Amino acid sequence: MAQENQPKLNMDFESIDSQGRPSDWFEWGDLQTTIDSSNKISGNNSVSIKSFESEKFGSIVYSIPNVFTGKEITLEGYIKASNVSGQVGLLLRIDKDNDAVEFNNMLSMDLKGTFEWTKYKITVPYHDDADAIYIGGLLTGKGKVWFDNFKVSVDGVNIEKLYQDTMSPALAEQDKEFDQGSNFYLNNPTILQIQNIEKLGKLWGHLKYHSASVAKGDYNFDYELIRKLHLINNPEFDSELQIWKEKLTKADQNIRAHYYLDFKKTLNPVFKNESAYSNMKYDDDGLKLIALFRYWSVIEYLFPYKNLTDLQWGDILKKYIPKFLLVDDELSYKLLLIELFKETGDSHASIYNMGEKIEHYFGENQIPITAKIINNQVIVTDFKNIPQLKTGDEILAFDGEKIDIRIARLTKYTIASNVSSQNRDVILKLFLTNKNDVEIRVRRNNKNFNIQANSTKINYFNQNKPSNVELAGDIGYIYPGSLKKNELKEILKRYKNKKGIVIDLRCYPSDYIIDIIGGLMMPEPKEFAKFSATSLKEIGQFKVKGAITVGDNNPDYYKGKVAVLIDENTQSSAEFTVMALRVLPNVAVIGSQTAGADGDVSEIILPGNASTMMSGIGIFYPDMKETQRIGMIPDIKVSPTRKGIEQNIDEVLLEALKFIKKY
Repeated sequence: MAQENQPKLNMDFESIDSQGRPSDWFEWGDLQTTIDSSNKISGNNSVSIKSFESEKFGSIVYSIPNVFTGKEITLEGYIKASNVSGQVGLLLRIDKDNDAVEFNNMLSMDLKGTFEWTKYKITVPYHDDADAIYIGGLLTGKGKVWFDNFKVSVDGVNIEKLYQDTMSPALAEQDKEFDQGSNFYLNNPTILQIQNIEKLGKLWGHLKYHSASVAKGDYNFDYELIRKLHLINNPEFDSELQIWKEKLTKADQNIRAHYYLDFKKTLNPVFKNESAYSNMKYDDDGLKLIALFRYWSVIEYLFPYKNLTDLQWGDILKKYIPKFLLVDDELSYKLLLIELFKETGDSHASIYNMGEKIEHYFGENQIPITAKIINNQVIVTDFKNIPQLKTGDEILAFDGEKIDIRIARLTKYTIASNVSSQNRDVILKLFLTNKNDVEIRVRRNNKNFNIQANSTKINYFNQNKPSNVELAGDIGYIYPGSLKKNELKEILKRYKNKKGIVIDLRCYPSDYIIDIIGGLMMPEPKEFAKFSATSLKEIGQFKVKGAITVGDNNPDYYKGKVAVLIDENTQSSAEFTVMALRVLPNVAVIGSQTAGADGDVSEIILPGNASTMMSGIGIFYPDMKETQRIGMIPDIKVSPTRKGIEQNIDEVLLEALKFIKKY
């Protein structure tokens, strides 16, 4: 395994991702960038930005980890321009605490017009304590610009060389002692053994993220844990732990790069160099404890909502150590992992890549039914190829199992932030089976009867809704789940004179729409959220990183009514979008409680090749009111009823139309 904490630089645009874009680069602004293999200064590619509108701005940006020391940093690169009416330039920015402390974009040079490939260079003071370094190229106004062959140096030394000087494999990669297994087994553990293991797990997690020598990759820290596990019966166990702690903390603890941890540009954590132990033996107690301690430590130090867990996170190890020592097969181990994930109360912590055993446990086929839990009853909302069934029917039993018993069993393995998202996700499992056909007991008009239904391979219903439609002549309807890229602006221009607009966020948006909506539907910028994050400098301490605003100064903004529809399917990006829309003039949020899981996600890899996610940054209202687990609370509360489902009436949409029409 190559040492992953050494960046693989792509400053000449030679590496292309699956989307045909330069790998690891991203965009700021309104314009898209493209690879150009015919116009370049070196190699195979350059990158270009093109604009047809004078008010447009676009840039392509690359993030460089701050792992250097020095007095100044220099960016040089080649630029070519064609008919640029605005300006072009290189971009060099250094951020600290989410603010730019140094910035140069060459706009003072007023580069425009048409010119062939020319080399430019900009320099700014370097900050050893910076959070991020960004380089790039930008275009404002009409025209086309190309960029190629970027180079960065600190105090005159190319960072390619600075990285190369430290490219030797980490010591962690040379430790092979437990590649075939931990050889740690513990049956019928005593209270003292459990206590010692708990002490070890908590110290191991602290050292993993706070020791400079661990951060440098000097230790395969999983294997260090295994070595200490073999000492739990030592009468001097506490003294051994203290010696270990002192050894790993006596050095300089200024951590500026980490072998096991990094952060994305969104500031959510990235967990690196974690072994998946794909060939794990499930009676290997050492590897099972690695899974428990790895996950516990991630939540303890990198989860922004640890304070919202139902059980104090410090008590989790005491509860789960005996359970992990007890399970000895793949299914039991992975079901226990799901129980552990559930303790976070985070709907983002869903089950990912848990393997065939888990898929078979819940069922690999689906009876094509969708439903809602209404007043503790499971009510059919849609179905396919079951002639005896009707919408509005109540499901009483499934495959001989009473529905309330089935729900209770599945709830144990349903990870959710609140009751709304729990009911949503239980329903997704409720009609899974490994059989070809199933008997279902149904109630309709106070009569009970049985029906047979055939299963299909899992293929949850696609909504196939249009992205927009006109309702009642003077109301526009937008469904962000079906929006094509850049389609929204044209829709809003068409709806500009409508009496009202319904934005149905009972879905996951297919595109980021906040900036477009804010620009066209708000008279001025307004703060709608704040976020918190931790960093390598202060791992485990979450700080508010500033306000997030939406909108532009626009006297010609949309002045009609806006109804935003929400329910349990409104999660994450959809919830963040609702927060932004909530500050629009003349708006009402209508529906029911949302899923309560916001913030960019981070993947967590665990032994047994299992993986899950977590919310990686904290999202709050401007007054720091929580959103996690609470979700978006509607201004006008409306939930579907059984009668409405029977009559095929969208009661939430109907309430939105009433809201718009009564003014």
